[in-house]
Amino acid sequence: MDNELAIVIGRTARQARHALGLTQEQVAEKLGVSVEFCSRIERGVALPSLKTFVQLAEVLRVDANTLLGLEPANAAARTPISDALPSHPRERR
Repeated sequence: MDNELAIVIGRTARQARHALGLTQEQVAEKLGVSVEFCSRIERGVALPSLKTFVQLAEVLRVDANTLLGLEPANAAARTPISDALPSHPRERR
């Protein structure tokens, strides 16, 4: 396990969760993982699987690059692509 990477992901995840006003329980439920595992990620002692990492970025409304510490955290939460698309199929053209 890459300890530095785990620490960066954990710190960023915690900051993003706090910015959204979510509890670890809420995030864990949305990810389908235990609260303990969510806590371990935030403490930098566990790395999520790729699938969980992608879900974590979506739940916390941050870019994957931000979660990896490659880009600074944006003050405003990003809009999921599904929210940016028109709801009616004909409007998507």
